Amino acid sequence: MFAIICPGRPVITSLHSINPTTFVQTLTLPVNHIVVFLLPDTHIPPTHAASVHIQFPNQPFRILGAISAAKPSAIFRVDAKALEGEVVVGVSIEEAGNVAWKVGEGAGVPGGKGKQVETVVLARRIITDAFNFLSSFASAADGSRGERGWEELVPLKAFRDWWVKFEKKIELDPGFLEREGED
Repeated sequence: MFAIICPGRPVITSLHSINPTTFVQTLTLPVNHIVVFLLPDTHIPPTHAASVHIQFPNQPFRILGAISAAKPSAIFRVDAKALEGEVVVGVSIEEAGNVAWKVGEGAGVPGGKGKQVETVVLARRIITDAFNFLSSFASAADGSRGERGWEELVPLKAFRDWWVKFEKKIELDPGFLEREGED
C-alpha cells in the first residue's frame, strides 16, 4: 500500500502491517530524508488520509506529516545522521479530520482546515526575531553602546550569525513560527 525511499537506498515497498490501517518500517541510521508515497493502484478514500510518524531510539513516535489521495507522496527531513541505530517509520490510515488535527495545518489533507498563519504575521515574527538578536550587537558610530542620537551600527557578521541560528531553528522545528505568541 505504501513505500518508502531513503536517498541512496533501494525502495522499500513492503512495510510491515500491524493491522489493516497501520504499517511500520525500521530504517537503519543514518537517514537525512525519507519519501513516503502511495504505491500505484492504491487508493485511500477521500474521507481518509495517512499520518506519517517517526520514532527515534528511546523516544515516542512523533508526527512528520501526512499523505492522501490529494497528496500521494511527501518528503520529510529526518536529520538523524548523527544518531546510531535505527528509527521506526509508522503510517496510519485515519479519518482526514483526525490526521489534519494531528498535523496541525491540514496541508494536503482533505477537510483539513486547521489554522494557517498569515504571511504578514510570519514576516513580523521573523523580523522580530532578527531585531531582538541583532540589537544586542548594536553600538553607536562613536563606539559607545546604543546612545540616543547616534546611528547604531551592527556588524554584518551578526546578521550572518542570526541567519545561521534562524535556519537551525527551522531545521529543528519547522513549525516554531506558527506557534509563536497569540497573533
